Amino acid sequence: MRLWSWLCTVTGFTFRRSHIEREMEEFRAHLEIRAAELERQGLSKTEAQRQARIEFGGYQKYKEECREALGTRLLQELVQDVRYGLRQLRRNRGFAAIAVITLALGIGATTAIFSVVHGALLDPFPYTDSHRLAILISHDIRDPGFAPYSWVSPAEFLDYREQNHVFDWVIGGGGDGVLVTGMGPPRWMDVARLTGNFFQEVGGKPVVGRTIIPADCQPGAPPVIVLSYKTWLSNFNKDPGVVGHTLVINHQPTTIVGVMPPRFVPFGGEAFLPQILSHAENSDQRLYLIGHLKPGMTFQQANADITTLSRRFARIYPKDHPKEVTFTAEPYVRSALGAQQVRTILVLFGGVGLLLLIACVNVANLLLARASTRQHEIAIRAALGASRARLVRQFLLESLLLAAGGSILGCLLAWSGLSFLVALFPRWYMPSQALIRINLPVLLFTAGVAVVSTLLFGLAPAVLAAKKDLQTALSVSGRVGGESGGRHWLRNPLVVSEVALSLVLLTGAGLLFRSFWTLQHIKLGYNPDNVLDAGTDLPPDHYKTTEARNRFWLEALRRVRALPGVVSATLGWPVIGYAPTAQVEIAGQSSTEAQTVWFRMVDDMFFKTMGIPLLAGRTISEADMAEARPVAVVNRAFANKYFAGKNSLGAQVKWKPPDFFPPMKVAGFEIVGVVGDTVHAPG
Repeated sequence: MRLWSWLCTVTGFTFRRSHIEREMEEFRAHLEIRAAELERQGLSKTEAQRQARIEFGGYQKYKEECREALGTRLLQELVQDVRYGLRQLRRNRGFAAIAVITLALGIGATTAIFSVVHGALLDPFPYTDSHRLAILISHDIRDPGFAPYSWVSPAEFLDYREQNHVFDWVIGGGGDGVLVTGMGPPRWMDVARLTGNFFQEVGGKPVVGRTIIPADCQPGAPPVIVLSYKTWLSNFNKDPGVVGHTLVINHQPTTIVGVMPPRFVPFGGEAFLPQILSHAENSDQRLYLIGHLKPGMTFQQANADITTLSRRFARIYPKDHPKEVTFTAEPYVRSALGAQQVRTILVLFGGVGLLLLIACVNVANLLLARASTRQHEIAIRAALGASRARLVRQFLLESLLLAAGGSILGCLLAWSGLSFLVALFPRWYMPSQALIRINLPVLLFTAGVAVVSTLLFGLAPAVLAAKKDLQTALSVSGRVGGESGGRHWLRNPLVVSEVALSLVLLTGAGLLFRSFWTLQHIKLGYNPDNVLDAGTDLPPDHYKTTEARNRFWLEALRRVRALPGVVSATLGWPVIGYAPTAQVEIAGQSSTEAQTVWFRMVDDMFFKTMGIPLLAGRTISEADMAEARPVAVVNRAFANKYFAGKNSLGAQVKWKPPDFFPPMKVAGFEIVGVVGDTVHAPG
């Protein structure tokens, strides 16, 4: 209540200042009445006024006491100091412009990069309470080449949902591809299949219509689909009447029931379909499991529970959940970016932080130089009664005004350059639902940066100016001379720190440029020029067998090779794409450790199409494919590692493919060729 009363008093004084000042003038009337009485008693006019002032006290003193009682003296002084600071900056426009622009560059760069940090690292999802969401991640401590994954089978999903002790609710989903007609020419569309409670639990509210509900995920329910905002905009021109429209999904009529907002694109889907769950579902289906931690539950506790369950399920589902692999519950927000992306963003954030420090040191030097020209002003103010605290506050307020101007200009620079900054990152570098923009948290961060910057570049000059000896300052105020030793003593470390920070920043920038140059000129081992990569998923209801899928791909390959301008074409995983791992054993060699290698299934035209050079032997031939010969081609790194420079041609290699790989009739291969090394991204 005291705080509220004080706020009311201060507010009333601020907006009714003239009225309150008039009330204080009543004191002057009483003073004049008392002086008149004393004059009638025989005192002279001058003496009567003096005696009245003695009895009542000084008029100005009374006004100050009233302001002190009302709690508004500090506010009035702050207003006076701000006005005085603005007048000082207006008189020194050149200094103010240089200081503001210097701070704007540092604060603007920091604000822009923090927008990326906030949108991609701290808040990448538009979900309610996203920091309490956990996702299951697989681990295999015995296999250093193991590529972690996050999917489980529908049966496992149901078991985790029913038997865990750490989540108060569980949602799931995963990416899929479907053939769509009804939106122009038939086309393939990436969709996300989501459990019936997905939208309700994460707080996803549709723009039009409704979301997927649990009833849509029951077997035999009418097929429905929810569109993403981008699909709604590009195919239906934001027509609200799209609800009720029918699309044909994999040759099945499906009704559009809603549209989600722009940022809501879980698993990167262009549209969303219900995920039907059943213990009898085909184990080929996969979905991600995301759980919300119960109140008071930690990720460490969740890990213990999930690890126990995963070991139990390894015995129940040996094919879907290998016993060598365990699951842990990790923060879903952390899973949005890979370790490399996180490091890159944090390095950039550290770099702009150094840039801001350099800007603060520069402004501190400017303030010190300017303070040397204000010695006479400071001395006169101190002689008139200004305390050192008041002088320090005055300098800090002027520094805060500079920081505020730099922050406003910096935010404008960050806002104008943010789209260019985001465009520099590859499309896959950021989470699909991340929104990089200047929002309230970013503005609050900028305000905090402004305050910290004020202390960094304004506190030292303010304290040094306030410590100036009054008598010395007045005696030398009229002379023209150099700065004092104390000011030199302070500026020298500032210059040294500025040079040191600049060297660190330049060194970091040089290393980043060198890494960029190296990546741009790295030898890939293949020729990516004029090479196109395309792929699609086949509707499972039309291509149920391996033979049917093979016939489709072979016919597609034949037609692509017949296209004008196509020199060669191949089937298989591209060099820069996904590569599974397998354990190998070299005949005649003994090893106590598991030998893990990346492998690819390719055809006879793969090496020619990708421009990978043949170093020894031969590549895979058409006859090898027709007769299903157990042959393999290895790269130079494999030959050097396992054969130590000896001839590897003709050697037998036994291998154990991953559990999800289709069973093969042979357990080993003969090495028939050695090719050059290639740079790729496995897993």
